[in-house]
Amino acid sequence: MEGPPVSHCETSWWGGTGTAAKHQPPMGHSRFSWGLVEPAARDKALGLNKLAGVMQRNKQVGKAAKLYEAALQHDPCCVFALHNLGSLLAGLGLLRRAQQLLQRGCVVAPDFLPMAQALAATKLRAGSDLEDVVALCQHVLQADPDAYDTFANLTTALRRLGRSDEAIRRAWAQLCDERPALWPLPRTETHAQHNPTLAVVCVKWGTKYDSAYVTRLHRAVQRHLRKIALEFYCFTEDPDGLDSQPGITVCPLPEDDRWQGWWNKALVLFSGYLERHVSVACTRVLYIDLDTVIVGALDDLALYRGSFGILGTSSFQSTEDRMGGYNSSLMLFPLLRQEQAHLRQVHRLLEDIGLDRVKRVVPRLDFWLEMTVPGADVLQELFPGQLIDYKTHVRDEGNGKLPEGARVVNFPLRPKPHQCTSQDWIQQHWLN
Repeated sequence: MEGPPVSHCETSWWGGTGTAAKHQPPMGHSRFSWGLVEPAARDKALGLNKLAGVMQRNKQVGKAAKLYEAALQHDPCCVFALHNLGSLLAGLGLLRRAQQLLQRGCVVAPDFLPMAQALAATKLRAGSDLEDVVALCQHVLQADPDAYDTFANLTTALRRLGRSDEAIRRAWAQLCDERPALWPLPRTETHAQHNPTLAVVCVKWGTKYDSAYVTRLHRAVQRHLRKIALEFYCFTEDPDGLDSQPGITVCPLPEDDRWQGWWNKALVLFSGYLERHVSVACTRVLYIDLDTVIVGALDDLALYRGSFGILGTSSFQSTEDRMGGYNSSLMLFPLLRQEQAHLRQVHRLLEDIGLDRVKRVVPRLDFWLEMTVPGADVLQELFPGQLIDYKTHVRDEGNGKLPEGARVVNFPLRPKPHQCTSQDWIQQHWLN
């Protein structure tokens, strides 16, 4: 699972014409330039900014940055150069300098919406001044309600501020005239002693993870789930390297280009598609993201009998930085042999509202699950200490060592397991 996409305006503004022109300040200069900068200097700044944009489009980032800086030497209030250099530096991770430039740009051109968008995105990425992020996003949306990247950043900031209910309310209002009535999760026992066959499911889409990630996950599940019968399924559009692997049942992803990335999980797991491919012996599902390292017994997890269990974000602070949310790297639920509306609504509402529309408003599947399946069991609360986050519990709190009692290590963002192979426990539990 990846984190939320933080929006940066990548357009190189130079004073041209077109649909974006409605957001451009006159001639790319602020009102502060007039009377303070000679016309020749203003024109020179615009020319350097335009040349820098050419360099940036040709991926000559270093040269582009120097040219933007040169433009600002000629006219410190050249709005386009402030925006372009700030956005470029933010993309390079130089967030402090980027914020300085974009903040100056918002002062000299408060009505230039791309500046406010870029500043909000940069502050969100830095995790700083979240209330300011909310204010900037609201300023942009008041002028342009269809600025979907900004709306996504707004709801992300609200979640980080502990205002998830407001984020969800705003998202539903953006998506439909009337918030849909949701089927509540049935209250069931969270544990049971009988041992039915468990379907362990993963999804491999695109080129981000190769077949080795699937085979390593399969071997780990076999090592650490011994008391319960299991069947291992991988849903993918590219079975290369997996077809001949014993114990792995390879299933095709649906041929529908609308579903990409993490949204494939909604299609495979909650539409009825999964039930058409797994054995009738299976009654429960343990879904695991490929970038997961299993380091201990999974038997406790396999005994879960609730209606829907998912990772929570509250204990993953180094990765998620938000309380009370969902992380879909690992999920447990019953197979939907019969029409169980409480989980089928995850997929049904995507189809009813329109997947493309939802994706513009809701940047992550995790956020969509929070909206459509409220009240899920948080697995870290049911199984304390067993389900951990690499960045929070190993890197930051454990000094690179596994905490005692850990069973599953999640890698939602970077680094990924293949980038940590020098650590002894990765060699033991993932490479072997």
